[in-house]
Amino acid sequence: MLCPKLALNPKTGRLKDKEKLSIERKGGEHRKPRFSGSMIPIQYQLLIVTPEVSLNMDTFVALWQSNLPAEFLYSHFLGMVLGYAICWRIVTVSLVVFLCDWAPSLRSWKAVGLDIFILLATNVCTVTGLYTSQYAYRHGVVAASVWLLTACLLACLFQLRPGKFCTREATE
Repeated sequence: MLCPKLALNPKTGRLKDKEKLSIERKGGEHRKPRFSGSMIPIQYQLLIVTPEVSLNMDTFVALWQSNLPAEFLYSHFLGMVLGYAICWRIVTVSLVVFLCDWAPSLRSWKAVGLDIFILLATNVCTVTGLYTSQYAYRHGVVAASVWLLTACLLACLFQLRPGKFCTREATE
């Protein structure tokens, strides 16, 4: 052993002083959780939606290089890239986190049914947003702007959700 005063913390995988580690195991120095309820911070949600954004930006660049009118490019950027790929996908991720937090932990065949429900709800949310954003960008800049504002408002409301609707405390 390199240093007999240090021990491996099983929670973090880091070396710590043996005395502090034994105090933590006994519950002496209890740390408060960083947030209550299950929530993915917005920066991680943006990382999750990055592939969808890059896919829509690729389509946008292809449309731009094909010399389409500026109105079509604006409506595609507002409706598909900003409205769907960023805002609506954040709504979908937040919905999944909410449903997973809301669902009880089941250890029987009922868990499979609950997982299928969460999968179907996620797919319905995704497809609804996709078709709505396609409809919006095909009908001009005004429709795409309205879609963007609606999706952005829903994304903001879903970011406020954990503090209001979830009652579980985060555990380490």
